[in-house]
Amino acid sequence: LVREKAQAEVAKARYKAGCTIVVAANSPRNLATLVEGDPVLDRTTKKPLPAGTVVCDGNGQTGVIVRDSQKQLVVGQMAFTGDRTLALEQIRKIHGAKVYYFTPQK
Repeated sequence: LVREKAQAEVAKARYKAGCTIVVAANSPRNLATLVEGDPVLDRTTKKPLPAGTVVCDGNGQTGVIVRDSQKQLVVGQMAFTGDRTLALEQIRKIHGAKVYYFTPQK
């Protein structure tokens, strides 16, 4: 429980600092769920986001783009918050904006 509370604080801080919301590859209007070890691609270049990019989803899951053991850029250092209002606030910031179409995909 102590670890979960600590992870929740990390996730909250990431949302408050302005993490990058990830959308589905097949539809920029649908949010993707972050999964540890999966790549996150730039919508324009189709290349992985750079190491150190903080990403988040609409479910309260956050992560940092890291290099895995094969040197691939993937989601790592995951942290979850059950505070969906933080996730929803982050989503509202980009809703309806052209920025939505430049959000990364999974």
